[in-house]
Amino acid sequence: MRAGAKDTKGDGAVKELFAQDLVGKRVLLKLNSKGYFENQFVEEYRVLEVSPSGQWVRLMNVHGNKFWRALTEIAFVEELVSLRAGHPEGESHEPTD
Repeated sequence: MRAGAKDTKGDGAVKELFAQDLVGKRVLLKLNSKGYFENQFVEEYRVLEVSPSGQWVRLMNVHGNKFWRALTEIAFVEELVSLRAGHPEGESHEPTD
């Protein structure tokens, strides 16, 4: 859960707001396919859209496949932030003497 997110209506309300905040971004997720998250792989997806009810999320995997998944079947791991080309974020290009 992101810092500052308040759960005033139960866990579902925060998840819906969180999903809306991730539209268009690259994320690492675990998808629940048999009722368990523990044995699932962490994979990269792009969040394409959230349904009007806020209960479904449309995702695209790294192969370009697009599909809908219930929000309750998704475990968020982290958002992937783009780095500037050439060096890791926070590292300087300045030569040191």
